[in-house]
Amino acid sequence: MIDTPAAGRLTLTCIQPFGDAIEGIDASFRRLLACEPITFDTRPRRLPSSVVYLFSDRDQAIYVGRSNKFRQRLGNHCLHGSQTNQASLAFSLACKDVQHIRTKYRRGSSGADELKEVPGLAEAFSRMKQRLRAMEVRYVEELDQVRQALLEMYAALALETKHDFGTH
Repeated sequence: MIDTPAAGRLTLTCIQPFGDAIEGIDASFRRLLACEPITFDTRPRRLPSSVVYLFSDRDQAIYVGRSNKFRQRLGNHCLHGSQTNQASLAFSLACKDVQHIRTKYRRGSSGADELKEVPGLAEAFSRMKQRLRAMEVRYVEELDQVRQALLEMYAALALETKHDFGTH
């Protein structure tokens, strides 16, 4: 047993909050899939802020993400002027397109440096932002941050999207 200051000893009752958090995750996932898809250019004027969202291309799930500023985040993914740190999905797709293996989080180096150094990467980055702009996006509102994180992981695993759950 592990001693904890609040409860004395850790017991199986500590699992209940997790059970409460995951209750309904599958239903939220099904609402995400049932959402009428939009594109960046067809997005409604009003969008919920706190969501889990899905990019898909020709019925192929590409990426699951979450945001508390969805309208802004969608723009970061797609707009021509977005930088590599704002359009990380486009940058990742561009690196894959030109077969550039990134050294993650190399001190003193940035994606902007790589755009200058790697042949064809800047053009691929621009193309990928345009590609994301045309992709279908589905979203489901989720205000609770824990449930948002759980739904993001659930959807990414269920849809078998390539997703790095590391911290950024």
